Amino acid sequence: MKKYYNRVLVFMTSFLMLIACQEDEKNGPFFNDGTAPLQVTNVEVENIPGGAKITYNIPDESDLLYIEASYKRDNGELATARASVFTNSLTVDGLRVSNTQDVKLITVDQGNNRSEPVLVSIAPIKAPIDIFYESLVMKPTFGGVRINFDNSFNTRIELQLYEEILIDGEKVDVYRQSAFLENGDIESHIFRGFDSTEATFKVAAIDRWDNVTDRLAGTVTPLLEVMLDESKFGVNVLPTDGNVLECCGGNFFVDQLWDDSVGWPNVYHTNDVASDPIPAIPPYTQKNLIAFTIDLGQDANLSRMKLFPRPDGGFFTRGNPRLFEVWGVKEIPADNGASFEGWSLLIKDGEMIKPSGAPLGQESSEDRAAAEAGLDFPTDSEPVVRYVRVVTLKNWEGSQWVHLGEIEFFGKPID
Repeated sequence: MKKYYNRVLVFMTSFLMLIACQEDEKNGPFFNDGTAPLQVTNVEVENIPGGAKITYNIPDESDLLYIEASYKRDNGELATARASVFTNSLTVDGLRVSNTQDVKLITVDQGNNRSEPVLVSIAPIKAPIDIFYESLVMKPTFGGVRINFDNSFNTRIELQLYEEILIDGEKVDVYRQSAFLENGDIESHIFRGFDSTEATFKVAAIDRWDNVTDRLAGTVTPLLEVMLDESKFGVNVLPTDGNVLECCGGNFFVDQLWDDSVGWPNVYHTNDVASDPIPAIPPYTQKNLIAFTIDLGQDANLSRMKLFPRPDGGFFTRGNPRLFEVWGVKEIPADNGASFEGWSLLIKDGEMIKPSGAPLGQESSEDRAAAEAGLDFPTDSEPVVRYVRVVTLKNWEGSQWVHLGEIEFFGKPID
């Protein structure tokens, strides 16, 4: 009986191994025939900034897996780029030096057999990081340094700031801060936290391939930032501004935004535009955008605006602004606010962000603490302005009315 069971066990084991092998042949890796695949043909090169795009014809090989390009980085390290058989091109990138070099193109099949290389010559155009570096401009700004740049290639770049200081009588570059950039729509970054004293700053850029530029030096004096004197502020209602709420015997005009009280009834509050439609104010095409205008009572370069949402019922809810833009002008243009022609856009695509990201109606202690401290929004500090106009594009409720607790402006008053 024991011999019988042993025979059965051997038979079953052999049967299962046979089935497994058949499944492997059907679903598993292609059988390695030991034959190198054919090479790519009709290779063409398009040199691009920092690399090259290489196109080719893929050989008719049923077991072909991918095409590989091997080349050298500027530091001498070997690099590879791969493309599947479902595309007829690959890109070699991350290079800076525009010298000609040979790239090896190899086809690889499912058995890991590799073709003989096809050599193709490339000559990269000036790299995005070098174009970025050449565009750098350093300017003083409030509490720090503004770096303007062109990142139209949307390159992932770390922008590093150094400060040159004396240590034991020698000038030394001390690292201070970094900014991580990728969005080509962003054209500047401000490094803050510095005293209003002359200093030599240096900036360098590093891309995702660890290419590092030289350090651009500049001697600048960060501007002293002060909070604008609210006792000089005044109401300046333009014809296309939102109409204030008329109820409860309260005063809900703009001057409630600098009365040192954020809660009801000391708030700025408008009517619902359903009863008082507002025409579109060019360049906006949407009707019923609620704007309010403040006379700062003085000319100033603004550095930032701080908003304090009305707390009653929640900071990130109801009529508190969620999406907004801010405009400024030194003198009100002749059309008296019928358009924004002649105004400078101080804050573009402003958004009141809830720190917790919680759904509407839910607020964490972090949300409340941030709102109570005031939410900061950097402004374009170049224009000299006296009048500021805030346009609410969307409130938190998604309706057409606005309320707000307090507002503060910071920058440099101009005598």
